[in-house]
This record gives sequence, structure tokens and C-alpha cells, in this order.
Amino acid sequence: MKKILLITAIMFFADHCLAQYYRNAVGIRAGGSAGVFYKSFHTESMAYQALVSARNGGAQATGLYTRHLPTKLSHNLFFYYGGGAHVGFERYESNRRRRVEFNTISTNVFNTQVNNFNPPKYFSMGIDAIVGLEYRFTAPITLGFDVKPRFSFLGMRFTRFEFWDASLTFSFLI
Repeated sequence: MKKILLITAIMFFADHCLAQYYRNAVGIRAGGSAGVFYKSFHTESMAYQALVSARNGGAQATGLYTRHLPTKLSHNLFFYYGGGAHVGFERYESNRRRRVEFNTISTNVFNTQVNNFNPPKYFSMGIDAIVGLEYRFTAPITLGFDVKPRFSFLGMRFTRFEFWDASLTFSFLI
């Protein structure tokens, strides 16, 4: 009888532990903006996220405010969305010059060469959005997938909109 009571208590608490919310996490983001991040919840569903990433030959710091909602598929799977801003620097490569030379050996062949100059780096700042899914394992880890579109002002000269900044995330709960 004691064994049945103990097993019942363990099953009840184990199921209750699966749906726990975590407070802080640190992790890596692998994708278009690869880097490291820190996430901190200030309520059960609202979190701040700081991301330091490398992108387009430069570096950026991004701050996001996200809302996490449980899905009906699993009590460990969460949908999240939010927005924020970024600041940093990056190369602007749209003015890459191409030079076409006519090959004198054969009149049907053209050689295309790219001038490999280093495009200038510009100060970059802008706004970000994020939409994703996060799975919280029973171990203190999470695995996620997100898309983070962003709109940037580059050096106060150019603008850039990038929609498909998709990535996989892996975090360790602290």
C-alpha cells in the first residue's frame, strides 16, 4: 500500500513539474543572426530577452519583449511572439561591383569576375519582431525555432528589411 501511495504521489508531482514555468535561461541561437541570448521572465507569460549576435560581417545587440502562450498540442510546447530593437554595425554589400570581361580565345565565353573589395561597415539600428515555438523538456533545457524579421537603418543612408531571419535556439535554464 505504501508503494502504491508513493508511486501515485510521484506521478502527481512529476506531471505537475512538467508544466513549471522557468525564470531565467541562457542559450545559443543558430541561424541568420547567430549568437548568444539571455531570457528572463518577469511574469509567467512575459519575458525580456537580450541577444548578442553576429550578422553581415558585424555585430548587433538586440533587446526583445516576448509573450509566451501554451499550445493545445502539448503542455510543454509554447508559442511566443514579441518585438524590440537592435543596435550595432554591419557591412552593406548591395553595391558589390561586377566586371564582365570578354574572353578573346572563344567568342562565345564571357568571364564574370567579382571585385572583392571590402564593403564599408555602417552603424545599424532598427526594430525587430519575433514569432516562434519553444519546447520545454523535463530536464532544464529548451529547444525552439523562431523567425525574427527586422527593419534596419544603415548609417542613416540606407534601409534594409529582412524577413526570413530564422533560427534554432537551445537554452539552459538557470
